[in-house]
Amino acid sequence: MALRIRALKIRIETSAGRYGTELRFQDGLCVVRAPNTSGNSTCLQAIIYALGLEGMLSASHEVPLPQAVTGTLADGPLEYPVLESVVMLEIEKGMGQSMTIERTIKGARDRRLVRVWAGQALTNPSSVVHSEDFYVRAPRAAVGPRGFHTQLAAFMAWDLPMVPKYDGGDAPLYIECLFPLLFVEQKKGWSVIPARFPQYLGIRDMGRRAVEFLLDLDAYRISSERQSLRDQMSAIRATWRSLRSQSPAGSTPLPPW
Repeated sequence: MALRIRALKIRIETSAGRYGTELRFQDGLCVVRAPNTSGNSTCLQAIIYALGLEGMLSASHEVPLPQAVTGTLADGPLEYPVLESVVMLEIEKGMGQSMTIERTIKGARDRRLVRVWAGQALTNPSSVVHSEDFYVRAPRAAVGPRGFHTQLAAFMAWDLPMVPKYDGGDAPLYIECLFPLLFVEQKKGWSVIPARFPQYLGIRDMGRRAVEFLLDLDAYRISSERQSLRDQMSAIRATWRSLRSQSPAGSTPLPPW
């Protein structure tokens, strides 16, 4: 399912008034161009933050955005403390359905809450009236009904598979595992993709699983079926050992499966 970013808005309230920017994106290749220190990187990072995907950058829960939106904003030789800052992002999927997201960067509102409108709250605000709050960077935010990533996966029609973890259990292939392949760092390019995978999530072969999912390959399904058969064989062998130990003929050798 294609995902298009239609608009981005950053609003910063300071003691000297409101600052910020609003960008709109058309179909095709869009280029964000401005002089150094003008906020290009801030806009790209704000997209990641709005989607609650900063977990792919670090396990930390700190806001991965610069001082201009979190602490002090410089306007020429003057500096003003940031009182409140918010990012809004409007996205659209292949069939033309839209979703608009708002997340607080700095302010009284909990940063784990994401406000969601079903519609174009930036490019056509009169078309939407209702919003709901969901949460990110919190327990069950990827699988619970009030988790934003649950809503985002459904919006993109992604049926995220369960994948094996290093601790022996299974977990969903979290969206943070997929976006390192979709978001390329502008200075270092593709070379930093392996470092972007959030290894702290404990998922085995994360990079391989992400590629298989995005390319819709059969490799993961085959691997899962193979592992399921291995698990069944282990369970059968364990049952056989238990029964053999209770049998008078306990010395009977185990079949060489």
